[in-house]
Order: sequence, then structure tokens, then C-alpha cells
Amino acid sequence: MAKRNRIGLYELGSRNVRLLTRSGTGGEFTTAGEAGLGEICVGLDYETWREVFITLLHEVIEYAYMDMGVRFRPDQDYSNAADGYWFFCNHPQFDEVVARAGMFLSQAVPDLVHTYKKRGKK
Repeated sequence: MAKRNRIGLYELGSRNVRLLTRSGTGGEFTTAGEAGLGEICVGLDYETWREVFITLLHEVIEYAYMDMGVRFRPDQDYSNAADGYWFFCNHPQFDEVVARAGMFLSQAVPDLVHTYKKRGKK
């Protein structure tokens, strides 16, 4: 597993969620990170900042959907494929997801931009 670097701890709704980075691309999250905190981790090895931001946005929104109980996986999904999730929400729930994501991103993005710009420099 690639070394993960802590960026900070930020509000995502009523939870504090740690943002981490690693080499590679893609992203993932867990609700059972270090010290019982949720963690979102994104890879920084993209050609553009836009791709890093899109990955972060994806993981933050999916974390909020999961936390609100509107993310579902079909029963008996033995493959555990990441593309097997479904999201069902009404418009007020969607508003809540956007609000939670906005809270997190408004705090985390400046720190992530700083880290992204420093990558590769010693």
C-alpha cells in the first residue's frame, strides 16, 4: 500500500473526516480510520489539478450519501465491486449532501491545493 500523507481534519456534516493523499490515482474512503475517524484518501498522480479535485468531489459526495443512509449495495454482491452501489435520495436529501460536501470542500481544498503544488519537490 502506498504511503498516505495527512492533509487535515475537516467537517463533513456532523462528522470530522480526515483527508489523506497518496501516490497513484483514484480515491477511496473508510469510516473506520485511525482513531475511529472517517478518512477520505485521494491519489495525486494526475496530469491536472482538475482530475484531483474531481476525485475528491466524488469521494466526499459518496461519503455524505453513505453517512445519510442513501447509498445502497444489492444483496448478495459477492464481487464487492465498487460500481455496484446505488444512491436514492429526494431533493431535500440531495440539498443536504451538497451542503455537507460544501462544508468539507471549503475547508479542505486550500490545503489540498498547497499539497498538490508541492508534490515532486524536495
